[in-house]
Amino acid sequence: MSESTLQSKIMAFCKTMDVLCYKFASPSKRGVPDLLVVSNGRCLFLEVKNPNGRGRVSALQQREIDRLNRNDTPAFVVDDLDTAKDIVTTWLNSN
Repeated sequence: MSESTLQSKIMAFCKTMDVLCYKFASPSKRGVPDLLVVSNGRCLFLEVKNPNGRGRVSALQQREIDRLNRNDTPAFVVDDLDTAKDIVTTWLNSN
């Protein structure tokens, strides 16, 4: 499965959970995570990597993920659908 296919599957899962999920791109800021998940005024970011193990988080991407987490905005790296589902479900059930 390609990274883009995994992103599509995560977005489809979010739709079934009645959660907004956007492919996120910031032209003026490199390294931001791929997906923005929104529910009830809260945001979650997911950096999607190639499921076959070849995808690696760059130093720039890791810095952005760390920056988001330090600012109380959850951000995770995922490389499989089950992990993404678990993260989204757990996040939805928190607070």
